[in-house]
Amino acid sequence: MAGVVTQIGQRLANNTSAASLLVHGAKTAVAATSSHQTPARSVYSATAKREPGAPGGKTPVWKSAQDAVKVIKSGDSVFVHGAAMTPLTLLEAMTEHGKSAGLKDVAVCHIHTEGPGLYTKPDCEEKIRDPDFAPSPTVKSFALHSKDEPPFFVVAATWAATLAAVKAAVHENGGIALDDLEATLRKNVKGESWATTKKGGSSFEWRAKLCQGIFRSNSFFIGANCREAIGSGRGDFVPIFLHEIPLLFRRQLIHLDVALIQVTPPDEHGYCSIGSSVDTARAALQSAKVVIGQVNKNAPRTFGDGIIHVSHFDALVESNVPLPEHPPKKRSAIENKIGELIAKELVDNGATLQMGIGNIPDAALASLTDHKDLGIHSEMFSDGILREQLFPTHWLSWRSGDNNSCTRDVALARAVAYGQAVLERGCARARVGPPRGTGSNSSHLTGVLKKFRRISREIEVRIKRVAVATRVLRKLIGIYPKMQPVRYAIRKYSVSAALRSNVLYREPIAPIVGRKPAYMKKEEAVQMIKSGDIVFIHGAAATPLTLVEAMTEYGKRMNLRNVQVCHIHTEGKAPYMAKDCEGIFRGNCFFVGANSRVAVNDGRADFVPIFLSEIPLLFQRRAIELDVALIQVTPPNAHGFCSLGTSVDCVRAALTNARIIIAQVNKNLPLTYGDGIIHESHVDAFVEDHRPMPQHPCRKRSPAEDKIGQLIAQELVQDGATLQLGIGAIPDAALHALSGHKHLGIHSEMFSDGLIDLIETGAVTNHLKRLSPGKTVSAFCVGSQRLYDYIHENPFIMMTTVSYTNMTYLIAKNPKVTAINSCIEVDLTGQVVSDSIGLKIYSGVGGQVDFLRGAAIGYDGLGKPILALPATTSKGESKIVPTIKQGGGVVTTRAHVHYIVTEFGTAYLWGKNLRQRAFELIRVAHPDHREWLERESYKRLKVMPSP
Repeated sequence: MAGVVTQIGQRLANNTSAASLLVHGAKTAVAATSSHQTPARSVYSATAKREPGAPGGKTPVWKSAQDAVKVIKSGDSVFVHGAAMTPLTLLEAMTEHGKSAGLKDVAVCHIHTEGPGLYTKPDCEEKIRDPDFAPSPTVKSFALHSKDEPPFFVVAATWAATLAAVKAAVHENGGIALDDLEATLRKNVKGESWATTKKGGSSFEWRAKLCQGIFRSNSFFIGANCREAIGSGRGDFVPIFLHEIPLLFRRQLIHLDVALIQVTPPDEHGYCSIGSSVDTARAALQSAKVVIGQVNKNAPRTFGDGIIHVSHFDALVESNVPLPEHPPKKRSAIENKIGELIAKELVDNGATLQMGIGNIPDAALASLTDHKDLGIHSEMFSDGILREQLFPTHWLSWRSGDNNSCTRDVALARAVAYGQAVLERGCARARVGPPRGTGSNSSHLTGVLKKFRRISREIEVRIKRVAVATRVLRKLIGIYPKMQPVRYAIRKYSVSAALRSNVLYREPIAPIVGRKPAYMKKEEAVQMIKSGDIVFIHGAAATPLTLVEAMTEYGKRMNLRNVQVCHIHTEGKAPYMAKDCEGIFRGNCFFVGANSRVAVNDGRADFVPIFLSEIPLLFQRRAIELDVALIQVTPPNAHGFCSLGTSVDCVRAALTNARIIIAQVNKNLPLTYGDGIIHESHVDAFVEDHRPMPQHPCRKRSPAEDKIGQLIAQELVQDGATLQLGIGAIPDAALHALSGHKHLGIHSEMFSDGLIDLIETGAVTNHLKRLSPGKTVSAFCVGSQRLYDYIHENPFIMMTTVSYTNMTYLIAKNPKVTAINSCIEVDLTGQVVSDSIGLKIYSGVGGQVDFLRGAAIGYDGLGKPILALPATTSKGESKIVPTIKQGGGVVTTRAHVHYIVTEFGTAYLWGKNLRQRAFELIRVAHPDHREWLERESYKRLKVMPSP
């Protein structure tokens, strides 16, 4: 049987009329193209960009709904205006037209729509066709299976191609009589089952099913009216961020033929409003060939991006039907309690709110009546925003949901003093001495408080006064960093957040006059650590192993209790995580390495799922208040400056905010430039120990890893790209295959030895980068001694904090950002597991999403977010799976994923629905697992995977 299906696949692949072919039972996948093109029926071409707010010089034709929708043809893609602006009259007419005219394969694209969703009903989805009639653009499917074998699925473009391929394959295999085959398949098409006998006497029951849909919903957001259709396989769902939906139309990934829009009646100048739903509708009517408008005087006229000119419509239909209503529901006591907690504990005065629809957002709004100066920047809202009368209506503005739109400011951030008397009492009671280098005195404090008193009388604070208030508060914090009234004022009035500033203990590059660290023995230095302290450890290749060992021994000897040890990945042993240290130390890992994996999974240590870019904020915002930082530095130079060497990442934020800094001085640590330069006067103790650096030479790569690297280099990386790469065999394979590229740039959280050869061949120049041109930018590196020697005192290498390397909006400023990351497993909908294997934590969130998102939203639109993995594990199990293992952590969501690369090819998932994603992923899975994956996909999605 497998041989039959294989030959079917080969013959269909050679048939030029075939739109697609998938034969997973025979481990074969071939794709062909269709010559079908929908003719333009509008003055606007498929790639034309109209500006709907400008008069277009065309007069639309007023028609009945039934006549207007006749422009819709088989195979069209139709966009439907969503939410409360759903054009129900046009939808009803379209549904009736589709049934009466025998339309086929009309894709209906939309976000949430109102109304019954008639086009999603079973009578519009599936209709058995006469096999003699098969227009070329139509994709059909049938399944062949026996009692003894699993089904083999074939997707073909035409009945003729299918029948010809089946006939030839069965004939050459010594199969059933050819005279019986055609009649048998024809009977099956009409719903009859049949049986026949192959040579050799084996009895098979074959079934074939050929079907086409009239309409198929392609939902970007699933509402109640299409949930059942998608759950039963009659509709599709596209996992995508709301603000990226307009890009599907503008980049022609979805070619819109018709857009059905609801608008207000045009005014005397011909301008309409698309009312309460601008979102993706504006981009759709910009890109669609034909635009049909349902004119409804009941639609609200709103301003912003929703004003369009009537000349951009091809037809207008008048239908003054009432808009759908969703009155607020009665809230439960639990919902009210949740709303109260949100309002009282989490929403500050001057906050900018985003809220959804439902009882909990309404409950929160009901509890916000005592708040002041709130603003709204939201994708949507409901009655609660007006019913509670929190916001002036002139603040409301509708904007389209694309990358570049932003709502105008509706309120300035506001800094209000907690109160002069409270502050003075708090200062008088404070017994905390000033940090080193502040040089504070009582007269200075008096002067600060006078300024504060003056500012606290201002209720309506403008931008300049916000800055003054913030400066004053920062001075107070510099003097009394733990004084409760000051900390409360910062938290309550969000002064720091309003100005994007953070509260710092020190600026570590600025010398403190007259202060030098003491050189100590390691046993003496670690005596600064006390029970209950929070200790930060420098990570990666710069792990201060001498201090770690001394801390562990001291803790055990002195029976310290509850010392929390924070870090990202560290090298060497982690003795403080041993069983005999339980209760003395407890690891708190932001990234889990080999030395902490057992302790975390045994419950003796903790794991914090957090983006690498956000770890510095834990220290800067005092979510974790560091007592001691253990770091490793180069010997100070003649001016007292040291380097953090191979690891700047989140270390600079840690030592900026820690009370005590203990540094291991190591002449073997490479001196690097960038953010890692600090002055010795900020260090409390130096411990000298010149240990060799940890070594991670490149390991031998497998053929699969080399193939993946070649695919990435040849198909996805362009000349002039800015690269981000991780550590491991696949990034090294990609780097090895990039030697023929030109003008590459590096902006990465880390790198290893593989980058050196690429730099020395001249492929990496960094001169096209917009951020730090001419510099190879990274936050940390791990590798062999060759790498450490190369970066030592090398001005071409710039080591910076993850607040710079991993900040998404900064990543997006570079050209052609190409982020290459690895993962553990991917399910058929595109969910990516990167930090765990089932219930076991394996690594961490890291910077994967930081860079994938930065590449996706790049300023030039040419970024490539790539995830790569071998198709199978070392045990031969598929890494592409129907569903992720129980407990597996989804680090990268369906909406984040663009490219998945295995040794069998590249799957592009962005903008594709679940059915199409399953097809793409099965295509790049290992051939031994494709049949199983297709069968499981059908069980999960209730529809065959297809392109």
